[in-house]
Amino acid sequence: VEPGTGVAFGGNAAPNRVTTGQQLPVNQWVHVAGTFDGTTLRCYLNGQLAGSVAGTLGPANSAPLILGRSGTCGDGLVGLLDEVALYN
Repeated sequence: VEPGTGVAFGGNAAPNRVTTGQQLPVNQWVHVAGTFDGTTLRCYLNGQLAGSVAGTLGPANSAPLILGRSGTCGDGLVGLLDEVALYN
């Protein structure tokens, strides 16, 4: 979650990044899902499409997967992650 852009999914910057444009509510569970079909990145909040952009994910790498944190967001998510699932 980034101030002013809301939830962001994808690369570090446009055009390979989708944002929701809305902040998440405080003290309320929100279902967040990000998808990529090879051409379009989509972000859903509580089952509703909140943003989409055509783009790519970039090359494969061997970096570890980190949820709830980015290299630029300090301490990361202040909250809980529940029922995380990854699909290919």
